Formats: sequence, structure tokens, C-alpha cells
Amino acid sequence: MSRVNFSHRYVTQGVNRQLSLDLQLMLWSMIDDTAYPRDELQVFQLKTLEETGILIRHTQEEPAYEKHVIFKFPSPWALDDRIFVVDNGEYTVMMLSSEY
Repeated sequence: MSRVNFSHRYVTQGVNRQLSLDLQLMLWSMIDDTAYPRDELQVFQLKTLEETGILIRHTQEEPAYEKHVIFKFPSPWALDDRIFVVDNGEYTVMMLSSEY
């Protein structure tokens, strides 16, 4: 388990292209606000809710954690993907599942 590195955070080109800045900040915030010890791999499952928002399912394996949030921000396109946030101790990277 690791502590999320606040000073060296990065996003991949895929995240920059497919996720709005507001949504990226929301995902970082969900990690920051987690009261549990954090695993080095955070997983976000995104599902568009008929143009009214995005259902975000945030999980980690050790210790087991799961939270569901509805981000009420209409998306111009369907977002049905998994986002991984990997922290190796030196830096933290947010990436699409296809970039993992």
C-alpha cells in the first residue's frame, strides 16, 4: 500500500483526449478523499447515464474498497471505460485501460 504522491501526478494522452478536466479532477479528488489506506492501483469504472451524468465506480483490491458516485455532468460522448491510476511511489499516472 502506498500513499498517493501529490506532487508528481500525470495523465496520459488518452485521458487528456477522452476525459474532461472536470472529470479528471473529480477522479483525483475521489482518491484524495479516501479514508482507507490506498493501494497503488486505483480503478474507476465509468458508465454514461443517458446524457445526465456519469456513474463512477471506484475500487481498489488491498484493502478492499468500493464507492459509487454519480458525476452530474453531461458528457458529449459515451464514456464506458475503465481508468487506472497507478502510484509507484515516485509518481502517479492516470490512464485509460487500453493504455495499461
